[in-house]
Amino acid sequence: EVCGQKCQQQPSLFVTYEEDLLKRLRDAGLAVRKATARRLKTTLTDSRIPPDARARTLAALVRCAARPSEERTIKDVIRDCIREAWFAPVSAPASPRLLPRVSPSITDAPRVKETEYRLDSVTRQVMDVVSAAGDDQTIGAVFAMALTEQEGSRKSKAASARARAAQHVAHLADHLVRLDGSRSDGKVTPQTTPDKHVVTTGSLTEESAQEVVMTLSAIRAFARSAPETVAPSLDVIAPYLRGDNGLDEKGESAAVQKAAEIIHAACGALPRPASASLASR
Repeated sequence: EVCGQKCQQQPSLFVTYEEDLLKRLRDAGLAVRKATARRLKTTLTDSRIPPDARARTLAALVRCAARPSEERTIKDVIRDCIREAWFAPVSAPASPRLLPRVSPSITDAPRVKETEYRLDSVTRQVMDVVSAAGDDQTIGAVFAMALTEQEGSRKSKAASARARAAQHVAHLADHLVRLDGSRSDGKVTPQTTPDKHVVTTGSLTEESAQEVVMTLSAIRAFARSAPETVAPSLDVIAPYLRGDNGLDEKGESAAVQKAAEIIHAACGALPRPASASLASR
């Protein structure tokens, strides 16, 4: 407990004591494991702790909850910790969308340059940790734990968490629109597609290109665990299949793959006509 408090006061100490703290999740004492799980919750939301360290914390929590012999109370504590850290209910976002819900890069609407835009702080935490965790099963297990109903648990908690997840996805989709809009700041070559839409083929900065891939990774994690939260944003995702997103070759390949996986996972949550329309693109 004292060690956890010190790490909370001085996040730089977490990396030093990380191994010892995570070991306490395997302690023989039930009270010790509970206290450790609750203390580690603050790790997930502290941006001063490196994302890779937060990803390792998540992995340790998931492994603890997944043990067949683990007490139900510990599993519930860990699930509630994740819900409180990332999926606690908040009011509807007050910031307006930068553009109507249209496909990035392919729109007849004028590009809007945002002012003082900031991605929701909790959404940013989720995105950073998902990126640090890489393409493994940890994040899927975390989201499934937080967003699905468990036997004997209150249904309202899962429903509330899924509503917050939908807000995260909306923030991430708007972030993609903003990033795509930033291409107009560089060299831009307007072209016209056969369907008379204007395609802007500017390049993104290296930082923005990395943000695009990270954002798509986070949306993919939600699509795998709660596809209905992603369905309203598929019009923003679909154009990334074209491979003309202002990224380098490696980035374009990653963006196309992630967009395809998102659409595949989320199409099941769409009505049949909408699903067919999306598949025809």
